Amino acid sequence: METPRRVARSIAGVAVVAALAAVVGCPDDAPRCGDGARDPGEDGVSCCADVGCAVGECLGDGAAASCRLPWEGACVGAAGACLAEGPLRCASGAQPPSYDCAGCGCGNADACVDGICYDAATRGSARDLDQLPDDLDVTDYVALPLALRSGDAASMATIAAVHHDEPRLDPRRNTFIVGWDPRSPGLEAVAGAWLAALDVETAPRNDADCAPGVALWPDGASVSVVPPDRAARVTCAYPGMFVDCVLPTSADCALAQGFQSETAIFLDLDVVLDDADTAMLIRAGRAAPPLRDAALVQALSAWSNAATSVGVQPGLAVADRYAAAFPSADAHVTWVLLAARSPAALRLESYRAVWANPPSQQFLVDHDMQTRDCAFAFEQVEPGALPDTVTMVCENAGATLTAVIETNGFTIVDVTTTNG
Repeated sequence: METPRRVARSIAGVAVVAALAAVVGCPDDAPRCGDGARDPGEDGVSCCADVGCAVGECLGDGAAASCRLPWEGACVGAAGACLAEGPLRCASGAQPPSYDCAGCGCGNADACVDGICYDAATRGSARDLDQLPDDLDVTDYVALPLALRSGDAASMATIAAVHHDEPRLDPRRNTFIVGWDPRSPGLEAVAGAWLAALDVETAPRNDADCAPGVALWPDGASVSVVPPDRAARVTCAYPGMFVDCVLPTSADCALAQGFQSETAIFLDLDVVLDDADTAMLIRAGRAAPPLRDAALVQALSAWSNAATSVGVQPGLAVADRYAAAFPSADAHVTWVLLAARSPAALRLESYRAVWANPPSQQFLVDHDMQTRDCAFAFEQVEPGALPDTVTMVCENAGATLTAVIETNGFTIVDVTTTNG
């Protein structure tokens, strides 16, 4: 039996040990992979479950997890074999599969054309024209903004955030394509903001058509700036807005090299609506004289609806424009619409004012002057403003009608006619 003195001495010893432990400190717990915290000594190789992957996706549990590229699982031990869904052929080692639709097929109902798989709709939409056709429905000339106006507009930064990690997850996504009409100002400011949001604004820029990146992301990444109808095949579905659908598109060229693309197609509604103004007037001119005013009214209604398809909202501001981003039918292609500043369809409004004048209308009918026979001249003014007047000149077989229209209310100032 311990004496009181011995018990007191034991208690004192415990206290001394506790005090020393408090001073010296207990050793840290050993790193444990999979606990959700980045412990000292853990990195993407030893514990991607806690640290993540520089490229690829962390698959597996705890310390057994590893960073894997999307094609590695399917191609392990299968060098030279076609992947089941086609048209990819496995390479050796960690190299990505090559694109070989001629040898591997396309799967589904796609067809291999000139080395690239195309669906039937895209093949049927292929076209190489000099101008927009004049026999489409009038709304086809503004079909895209009309379709998007019912969707939820997001800022470019919001949409870019959704795609920001795509190249990291799949480093084959090395090609960043900007579809931009050279008639639109603001490329560096607006498209530059998109590239900055994707962290690729420093990637080499190559504006040549069909120029994918040269190697896996990030080292082989590149940026291409091409006309909107050359960017990606989603434009093929809008024959009233994009004159051409010439295959392959820039995005297709990346596919053919075994790479993939992230694409933004910018549509400046000032430019789009100016084109629509011309095309819709020609289309309205196909209507018989008794029906022409109704055709003009229909065109103006569609034009106005398209012009208001992007709201002027602070969250959409980019530099001095308002840009609304929308997803497309392709998960890796984004539409970006720049809000319209054009206040009126100058050609449609001016022609309608002349057509509503009985003597002028009779002259146009008597001399078989079609809307395509009319040219329009007006002073270029700041976006959002109207020129004071528009001059419309219609000619056919030597006969000429010249009208000056005041844009404030679109009223006729003067009309002169000359018989052929």
